[in-house]
Amino acid sequence: RLALSTTEAFSIITSHLAQTPLRRSAAGSSLFMKMENLNKTGSFKIRGALSAAFRLTPEERSTATFTTSSTGNHALACIEAFRLANVRAKIFMPETVSEYKLSKIRGP
Repeated sequence: RLALSTTEAFSIITSHLAQTPLRRSAAGSSLFMKMENLNKTGSFKIRGALSAAFRLTPEERSTATFTTSSTGNHALACIEAFRLANVRAKIFMPETVSEYKLSKIRGP
């Protein structure tokens, strides 16, 4: 299957992520910020990664290997989403990735 319906994606995302707040900016009353940085992986990218991982059937999850490249945030999102979906993944990163991001990806 190439994609999930909006309803399916919403259900998957909300079952794995806490709702992030919408905050009014101090810079102006009509400026709002969606605090996606409060997600476990620190960005909104986990939403797309969850949708990609969970669009697979259980059989596909047991045999598939996702492959992607990233310098940080997308890699973190994919690692978490694929872990939750029990999908193997290969993530390629440039040699120039920052040590900070690399340490977050490698984990404790």
